[in-house]
Amino acid sequence: RADRLAAIGGPEGPADPAGTLDELRRAARRLRLAAARTRLQPIEHLFQRYTRLVGDLAARTGKRIRLETEGGATEVDRRVVDLLGGPLIHLLRNCADHGIETPAERAAAGKPETGVVRLCARYDGSGVRVRIVDDGRGLDRASIGRKAVERGQCTESELACLTDEEVYRFIFGAGFSTADRVSELSGRGVGMDVVQTNIEQTLRGTIGVESEPGRGTTLTIAVPFREAIIPALLAEAAGETLVIPAEHVVDARSEDHPNVVDARALVASKPTAPSGGFSTLVLTAGGREVALRVCRVLGREDVIVRPCPDGPGRLPFEHALVRDDGGPGRIVDVAALARLADTHHARRAA
Repeated sequence: RADRLAAIGGPEGPADPAGTLDELRRAARRLRLAAARTRLQPIEHLFQRYTRLVGDLAARTGKRIRLETEGGATEVDRRVVDLLGGPLIHLLRNCADHGIETPAERAAAGKPETGVVRLCARYDGSGVRVRIVDDGRGLDRASIGRKAVERGQCTESELACLTDEEVYRFIFGAGFSTADRVSELSGRGVGMDVVQTNIEQTLRGTIGVESEPGRGTTLTIAVPFREAIIPALLAEAAGETLVIPAEHVVDARSEDHPNVVDARALVASKPTAPSGGFSTLVLTAGGREVALRVCRVLGREDVIVRPCPDGPGRLPFEHALVRDDGGPGRIVDVAALARLADTHHARRAA
């Protein structure tokens, strides 16, 4: 006991003050991580609930449907898991009832008779994205457009100028449906306004839709962090601690990169001349590669991410984190960074 007291700074006094401080910091970090993890839950626990649901939907519709999941280890706040449950049930019902075709229809279209619905989850720079993907018939732009014109949501001339995604968003209108009859399971669009409202108002998130006729539909729910623990690479630029989710990091090098954004110029409140050495972090998001120039790389660690709406500078730092020493940092939205790099590149080319 005396040895232990001495090691942590007891009555006998610490033998090594610097070592004791480091030990206390590590202990405090372990406590913070443990406390945060009590509020988190792998989203796999939610995904597993739907295996039986999809089986029941297949039996009721006379279809063959297989559920696949990806990213189940993604941890989210328990309340988010609970609030996502209802919207996901409705979206899965829509996939089964109106997205996936019958075995005969799929065979005629040259598809496997068993349709696939995938639930995917992953971190991004601002939160968690959950995708519901089916390989069914897809959305029909023409029929959705006709219904929107009939309902007075747009004119024929306005419809012609809308992108596919803008047309598909009409399905989120209250009572919108292109179905001749509403089944007991769902109607394509019926109730989607409720899904959107729950996601936007209760979860403070967004829902997007993409579709390709004959190939399927993807619905993406983006939910901002309430609190999460993510593996990350920490770096420093102009006195700020930057955090990049580890899944986006491809490489770290000392030489420059053709598609680079200088974090020092974006973080600093006033323009500063580059000084000293630098490191270049090669990142990837959505299939695009971008490089971030930083002053130095601090290392890898798990970090606690919490909402912090007021980010400094022009770089998208939407959330704070707790570092190993308890101090704050900023998490980088890599997708937004890639768009920023594309803009810089276009300006240089012009």
